[in-house]
Amino acid sequence: MNITGLHGILVYVVGKINKGESRIEVDRTQLLATAAAISEYCTLHDTQITNANNAVQTMLAQHWHGTDANAFGVAWSSTRDGTISNIRTHMDSFAQGLIAAEAEYRQAQINAISSAGLLMNLIGG
Repeated sequence: MNITGLHGILVYVVGKINKGESRIEVDRTQLLATAAAISEYCTLHDTQITNANNAVQTMLAQHWHGTDANAFGVAWSSTRDGTISNIRTHMDSFAQGLIAAEAEYRQAQINAISSAGLLMNLIGG
């Protein structure tokens, strides 16, 4: 599953809620698969940013000097440490949120099965 799978899951859940249905259907394995896809993307992102940063630093140290080079270096560092870092942090938060949601849905299912078993025992089933 790729990152777009998360959108499909959320649309499905929100659609169920908006229709006034009293149940929510979630394929927990897809929550974990989407979290894994996001985490995989984060790892790739980290590698690519490291590679880009190394290329920028080499370029600035060896191939481009002066006012424009300095301004570019400052802008790159600011973007890398700000916007790019924030995107990475948010992506990781999405993955962790899906993992936490899966755990809650799993526990809710365990509780429902347990409650059903207790009810069956009470009514003699």
